[in-house]
Amino acid sequence: FTGDTIFVTPGEDRLTFVWSAPNRLPLPERDVRRVVDAVAPYDFDRIYGGWWTPVLREGAKGALRSSADRYIEFLRGEARTG
Repeated sequence: FTGDTIFVTPGEDRLTFVWSAPNRLPLPERDVRRVVDAVAPYDFDRIYGGWWTPVLREGAKGALRSSADRYIEFLRGEARTG
């Protein structure tokens, strides 16, 4: 996977989706859905960041789905905070 689209968060427990990793530019909802759909056929348990760290060491496929759902909720302004 590329570090420019699926981005491991510093806590190494979630993922976010960026169009430009160095600039932290968010990826639009339609593209997030495309990414999730594109990797759905593959079995994977780990995602490496675009550089050496961070690394999501286990449960990556489930984290991808839940992180995408959460990310989209925030894009839409539907996420609960606090």
